[in-house]
Amino acid sequence: MRGTRRPTGVERFAELSALVERLARVLDPEYLPIWLRKPVPALGDDKPLDLLAGGEYRRLSALVAELESPGAA
Repeated sequence: MRGTRRPTGVERFAELSALVERLARVLDPEYLPIWLRKPVPALGDDKPLDLLAGGEYRRLSALVAELESPGAA
Protein backbone atom coordinates (compact mmCIF):
# COMPACT_ATOMS: atom_id res chain seq x y z
CA MET A 1 0.00 0.00 0.00
CA ARG A 2 1.17 3.48 -0.78
CA GLY A 3 2.08 5.74 2.14
CA THR A 4 2.16 3.03 4.81
CA ARG A 5 5.92 2.52 5.01
CA ARG A 6 7.50 4.16 8.06
CA PRO A 7 10.65 6.18 7.30
CA THR A 8 13.92 5.08 8.89
CA GLY A 9 15.87 7.26 11.31
CA VAL A 10 18.26 8.28 8.55
CA GLU A 11 15.35 9.24 6.29
CA ARG A 12 13.72 11.24 9.08
CA PHE A 13 16.98 13.08 9.69
CA ALA A 14 17.28 13.87 5.98
CA GLU A 15 13.68 15.13 5.94
CA LEU A 16 14.28 17.29 9.02
CA SER A 17 17.44 18.70 7.47
CA ALA A 18 15.62 19.56 4.23
CA LEU A 19 12.76 21.23 6.12
CA VAL A 20 15.09 23.28 8.33
CA GLU A 21 17.06 24.40 5.29
CA ARG A 22 13.87 25.58 3.56
CA LEU A 23 12.36 27.13 6.68
CA ALA A 24 15.54 29.12 7.37
CA ARG A 25 14.80 31.04 4.16
CA VAL A 26 11.33 32.14 5.32
CA LEU A 27 11.57 32.26 9.13
CA ASP A 28 14.13 33.69 11.52
CA PRO A 29 16.61 30.81 11.96
CA GLU A 30 16.75 31.45 15.71
CA TYR A 31 12.97 30.87 15.89
CA LEU A 32 13.09 27.51 14.09
CA PRO A 33 13.69 25.32 17.19
CA ILE A 34 10.64 26.90 18.82
CA TRP A 35 8.44 26.61 15.72
CA LEU A 36 9.33 22.94 15.28
CA ARG A 37 8.21 22.14 18.85
CA LYS A 38 5.04 24.20 19.17
CA PRO A 39 1.48 23.51 18.02
CA VAL A 40 0.98 25.15 14.62
CA PRO A 41 -2.59 26.21 13.74
CA ALA A 42 -2.00 25.58 10.02
CA LEU A 43 -1.21 21.97 10.95
CA GLY A 44 -4.34 21.48 13.05
CA ASP A 45 -2.34 22.44 16.16
CA ASP A 46 0.01 19.50 15.63
CA LYS A 47 3.70 20.02 16.40
CA PRO A 48 5.94 19.85 13.32
CA LEU A 49 8.48 17.52 14.97
CA ASP A 50 5.70 15.14 16.04
CA LEU A 51 4.40 15.02 12.48
CA LEU A 52 7.87 14.41 11.10
CA ALA A 53 8.44 11.62 13.64
CA GLY A 54 5.17 10.10 12.48
CA GLY A 55 6.28 10.08 8.86
CA GLU A 56 4.21 13.06 7.69
CA TYR A 57 6.99 14.85 5.82
CA ARG A 58 4.75 15.61 2.84
CA ARG A 59 2.23 17.43 5.04
CA LEU A 60 5.00 19.60 6.49
CA SER A 61 6.59 20.13 3.11
CA ALA A 62 3.26 21.39 1.74
CA LEU A 63 3.04 23.98 4.52
CA VAL A 64 6.62 25.09 3.92
CA ALA A 65 5.83 25.43 0.21
CA GLU A 66 2.98 27.78 1.11
CA LEU A 67 5.35 29.84 3.26
CA GLU A 68 7.85 29.96 0.40
CA SER A 69 5.24 31.26 -2.04
CA PRO A 70 5.52 34.92 -2.99
CA GLY A 71 3.04 36.98 -0.98
CA ALA A 72 2.86 34.49 1.90
CA ALA A 73 2.84 35.91 5.39
